Amino acid sequence: MSSGLLHADRERHLLNTTQSGPASGTRQWRTVLIVAVLVLGSCAAALLPLLYPSAFSFVSSRMLGVNDLLGIAAGNPVRVKGIVTFVDSAEGFYYLQDEDAGVRLRSADSVPMPIVGDEIPIAATIEEAHDAKIGGRTITLRDVHIERIARDQLPPARLRPLTELFGDTGAHEAIRVQTSGIVRAARRDGARMLLEIGDNGRRVPVVVLDNGVLTRDSLLDARITVRGVVQVEYNPWEESFAHNNDFGPLLQVARAEDVQLIERTPTQIPLAPSVRALITEPHWVALGHRVRIHGVVVRAETPQVLLIDNGGIVMPVETPHAREYAPGDSIEALGWPTPRGFTVTLQRAEVKGIDVSLAQLGA
Repeated sequence: MSSGLLHADRERHLLNTTQSGPASGTRQWRTVLIVAVLVLGSCAAALLPLLYPSAFSFVSSRMLGVNDLLGIAAGNPVRVKGIVTFVDSAEGFYYLQDEDAGVRLRSADSVPMPIVGDEIPIAATIEEAHDAKIGGRTITLRDVHIERIARDQLPPARLRPLTELFGDTGAHEAIRVQTSGIVRAARRDGARMLLEIGDNGRRVPVVVLDNGVLTRDSLLDARITVRGVVQVEYNPWEESFAHNNDFGPLLQVARAEDVQLIERTPTQIPLAPSVRALITEPHWVALGHRVRIHGVVVRAETPQVLLIDNGGIVMPVETPHAREYAPGDSIEALGWPTPRGFTVTLQRAEVKGIDVSLAQLGA
């Protein structure tokens, strides 16, 4: 009797296993499928802001880095923290930098401007997003709330030769850098000092918020080091200098102590014997300082360029007064010799008439 019951139980167990197997397997596959869909959806949600940052909207409750801020579309609330590296209260913008990137910010609200050197968190909504492709390198914020955490030191300036700033295609945009060159122009504009520094034929405009501390006489033709924030797009200060195509990005210097004198202005300006000497004797250009040269005016090639003859060799002289001199006038030009092709150009020249015949000019 017990043997029959045991046999019956085994049959029922086998029957139940056979009947429930496919259904159980179906339920297991359904569970795997649901989990896979959830994982794929999570991955897609994480990748969308990275692949399409300008089109993806979200509300950020976490503290962003500056580099993250550059990819967020207008209309999104954000929180970001960094150190203020430059403030232009007159123009209404400032720069924020962390260890990875920098950005220029503008507020659509009437809120007090931050202070250079402050470490601040900002909570705001993006009014206009960053878009370097169309020249939109400024992020405009609204509903801005700024809290000062601490007075911090400015980020260390990255050392970059002046010539390197021309070829980095914006790699240092909104970043604090240090470079050096010889001052070729200096002009006071209220609380700002506008400079042009040059090195190896390249020139960079510089604006220094110095509150009247710096003077033109102490800077002109001196070699200096400057630490400032890079702005690669068009800037209004270029118009105050001669038109040319060898200007680099604008450097924005927050304070006078970020301009340091390396080599003082020479006490005497040497007279080059001829244009031929300027071309064939490298030391004239290598010194980087101004020289004087005599010549006879051939013609004014443009309103900013005068062609002069010296010993049978013609040299361009960059001066805003080119139209004031007629062919045949004897002149002395004082400026910075810069190689251009097979000749030398005298940049930023001061020109005056002299009484010297052509026979005396390097013949």
